[in-house]
Amino acid sequence: MRCLIDAGAPLVKRYPNGRALVRPRWAVCRVSKINNQDGYWRGAFVVESRYDPIEVPAPPLVTRELWERAVARLKQNRALLTKNATRFWPLRGLIYCGGYGRRFHGRTLGYGKRPVSSCGGLTNTVAPLVAEHSRAPHVSALWLEAVLKNDIRQFILAPGPALAEAQEQIPRT
Repeated sequence: MRCLIDAGAPLVKRYPNGRALVRPRWAVCRVSKINNQDGYWRGAFVVESRYDPIEVPAPPLVTRELWERAVARLKQNRALLTKNATRFWPLRGLIYCGGYGRRFHGRTLGYGKRPVSSCGGLTNTVAPLVAEHSRAPHVSALWLEAVLKNDIRQFILAPGPALAEAQEQIPRT
């Protein structure tokens, strides 16, 4: 987005009465919509109109492999994004809810006094029905980090059992 702004790319919003409003900066949601279109590798873009979607042919700009790598990287960056975190969460984006499949994320309860990790499906906006929300409890972040530190300490002092367990999990061909 910074490149668009630095390059001086104008964003013009046109109204039905013919008036045009030039915005000084690109909205994040607009850039996100541009990035999520698969027309960059497919060679055609779909433009929504009030009647029907219109497919506009265009030359492909990147290969499909490069596009898939870029989308995967953007997804990873979103998962590890810190946003406005005031606390370091060492397990950010690494723990998944066993019942719901969503990532656990850090938050604080009680006016920021009690750090916990909770399932991303707890306040799911994709499934607005309360029955479809995650039932996973909040997990104390302090307890979780203590368990992680203990496991790391045990691995550093005696890596043999952990390596043997990891080798057993590798499928043999």
